[in-house]
Amino acid sequence: MKSTWPIHSSSASDTMQQPTSPYRYPHLADNSIRVLHLMPSADQNAPIRCKMTHCPLPDVPGQNGSSLFEALSYTWGSGATVRSVFVVEQNDWGFGSVFKLDITVSLHEALVRLRDPCFERLIWADAICINQGDRDETERQVRIMERVYASASRVLVWLGNDDAGSTGINALERLRMVAAGAEPTSEDSLTLSRLLERPWFTRMWVLQEVTAARHILMIYGSSTIDGQAFCLGLEPLLPLVEDQSLQWLARSTAQLMQGAALRPRPALRHHRSESPGIRPLGELIDMFHDRKATKAHDKIYALLGMCTDNVLDQFGPDYSVSWSELFRRLILYLLGNNITVVKTWEATSSTDFAVVEVTARLMGEVVSVGEPAAPPEGTRLVTVGPLRGPYGCGNTSKQWIFRSSSDFVRKGDFVCAVEGRPASMIVRYHNADYFSIISIMGPAADSM
Repeated sequence: MKSTWPIHSSSASDTMQQPTSPYRYPHLADNSIRVLHLMPSADQNAPIRCKMTHCPLPDVPGQNGSSLFEALSYTWGSGATVRSVFVVEQNDWGFGSVFKLDITVSLHEALVRLRDPCFERLIWADAICINQGDRDETERQVRIMERVYASASRVLVWLGNDDAGSTGINALERLRMVAAGAEPTSEDSLTLSRLLERPWFTRMWVLQEVTAARHILMIYGSSTIDGQAFCLGLEPLLPLVEDQSLQWLARSTAQLMQGAALRPRPALRHHRSESPGIRPLGELIDMFHDRKATKAHDKIYALLGMCTDNVLDQFGPDYSVSWSELFRRLILYLLGNNITVVKTWEATSSTDFAVVEVTARLMGEVVSVGEPAAPPEGTRLVTVGPLRGPYGCGNTSKQWIFRSSSDFVRKGDFVCAVEGRPASMIVRYHNADYFSIISIMGPAADSM
């Protein structure tokens, strides 16, 4: 059954005419995206109405190489509860067929917040602009995801509604004031901690989204802050946050956000090296493997647009491959073929790890971990001394500066060399049966 209504009507009474027919996505051509036209309404309680158009990349709406659409970076949230939006397919008389499309509560809240009272707004949001029921389309869109965010006029970071009423306003205002030169206070610790506990900071996909962005606006409830101001205010405030894991989440994300305005438009890039490939895949896995994703596969796929390795064809995206098989391939790629993958599991909340057998040589023991005197951002100074006990040899300690991992290296960890791998690994002893791998990108093995 189809329903029709005037395109520009926006009264709350229209909720009585809401359609029941589900929206059916038309085919989307390669290297194209859907852009959501968010229709205006001054009524916060009015249903969300929108139109969809198809645009080839990078020829998205705009002039002189700029784009008029904004890309949304947000947390999907639970799909257990959904809200409906209404997609209008307009005819020549200003009326159209209207279809219902269910989306997550988080996305619905973001669209309500972004809706302008007077003007149409062009938005790209993955959950609604990609046909999630079409695996082939999803895989094709994931391949160009970095280009989507790089092509957007700006990336809108939606941190969610401010349930406490004033936390968001206070936190973003304090960040803005400190960025402008105000001194941090002890009261900033709790305010900032509550902000950094927002789920957005834990998500895997947001890393690529802010890395590709050329302009970032962060939104928390009714409050907003420019991405550059957020980064400037964050650095002097972070030492006040007692939770080290929150510090790591915020600092590593802010490092990716910095310099957004200096990034070239996709149309001006001439080489792969000009894309936001920032680190080898192994380093990215080390740094961000604790981030979360709705689909386990995305813990890998979300990093492909950021890595300097040419592995897109090797690893997909291909959601038909089981998680255990994809994980096995990743392990062999990162650790080399001289290992045996004993066991991987299908994806659950607690099985994004594997058991491997490897012949390795212990090279030294971590005796201290600290900050370098003039640290490159996101690095730690690790001092490795000779092994103790019956297998100890030598008496010389060496120091390395290497990129921080989301698993923090500790005193007492070991550096080991694996045959065929130029980089060593840092491992932690548990018992006679196994070590856990803390970092796969330790010091070069031949430097030990």
